[in-house]
Amino acid sequence: MARDRAGLVTEPDFAGDGMNRIRFERLAERMRSAREDWRNSPLPPSVKKIITEEAALGQVHPAFVRDTSNHYREVVRIRRRVIVRLRSLGFSTPLIGRYVGGMDHSSVLYNLRVAAQKGLQEQVYEESPGNDEGC
Repeated sequence: MARDRAGLVTEPDFAGDGMNRIRFERLAERMRSAREDWRNSPLPPSVKKIITEEAALGQVHPAFVRDTSNHYREVVRIRRRVIVRLRSLGFSTPLIGRYVGGMDHSSVLYNLRVAAQKGLQEQVYEESPGNDEGC
């Protein structure tokens, strides 16, 4: 399994037949493209910091959080935590959608609703690295 300098997984293991090889190569190309997009993204520093912090907690590359075609459970959870944190800072839903990878504002609202149902908003606020309340 290939890892980058921070020790995050960048390439999955492969041991399969020809069809899996094609899928793997497509996935690897998408991962390379996502990392390149992350390096060149014109995100505000505060947004980039939040995405990087949440991605580090989930041990994935920050580019995967912005790749909305990535539907792995852990990545979706990280993306949802980013959305909740950005909303708590007062960002609008269309702007959050743009920052999180081109989501529609209704998708952002859906993620906020799911986070509220699962009690994620309180959890994210309590665990946020910049939260100094209670000290």
